Amino acid sequence: AVVSTQSGHYGRGDYEFFRRIKKELLCLIVCVFLCVLGLPMSLEGGLYIFTLWDTFSVALPLVFIGIIECVAVSWFYGLDRFCGDIEHMTGGQPHIYWRICWKFVSPILITVVLIASLVKMLIKAPMYPAFVGCEKFPVSDQFAGSENWVEKVPYPDWSRFIASIMVALPIIPIPVMAIKNWKKPVRPIVHPDEA
Repeated sequence: AVVSTQSGHYGRGDYEFFRRIKKELLCLIVCVFLCVLGLPMSLEGGLYIFTLWDTFSVALPLVFIGIIECVAVSWFYGLDRFCGDIEHMTGGQPHIYWRICWKFVSPILITVVLIASLVKMLIKAPMYPAFVGCEKFPVSDQFAGSENWVEKVPYPDWSRFIASIMVALPIIPIPVMAIKNWKKPVRPIVHPDEA
């Protein structure tokens, strides 16, 4: 999907740089980059890196992006325009229930979920399952061992710093691009003669 959208195969492509590269070379670059990105997760401490990645890089950014989408479509693009688009595509207007949910209920509920998640992370330090060994043969002197060989351990400070960067990376482009394109007119993605 990344290669097809950026190479211009299904449209214009977002960046001129990617349109100048042959599709095969772009596919190789993406595959090598993602392989190198995943290599640390397949090494000895890979499970811990994966747990850190899985815990922080998915949930909070997606909830924040969900709030932004609801607000952008319902309030900035306009709920009436959005419902008009749906009527154009399906032949009927959405029910009033959906309009109320899109404009009020969903943004409020998603914001509550985001705030609750942030408060939970601030009150209780995030934990990960660490391998500590059995009670007879603990892995190190730091842990006594456990009946089920794992123990919940708080993330160290340096990993929480990395986690905050992982949360911020997908979120930062949204306000940056919004500020950059604030006054620019919106160009249509597909022209009527191309459809």
